[in-house]
Amino acid sequence: MQQLDSCLEIAKSAALLAGEYIKDQQNKDLEILFNEGRDIKLQVDVDAEKNHHRILRC
Repeated sequence: MQQLDSCLEIAKSAALLAGEYIKDQQNKDLEILFNEGRDIKLQVDVDAEKNHHRILRC
């Protein structure tokens, strides 16, 4: 159970860091990678996801 709690804390920290990164980027020019209908993919989303995965792999 202790290992599960540790994994949960790491996942929460990674999610919070990704959210902070996206929030810090909100006033900058954002590069749109994909825009179809209501589905928009921004470079900042890709970067945040990469950082999130990098943290989870450690």
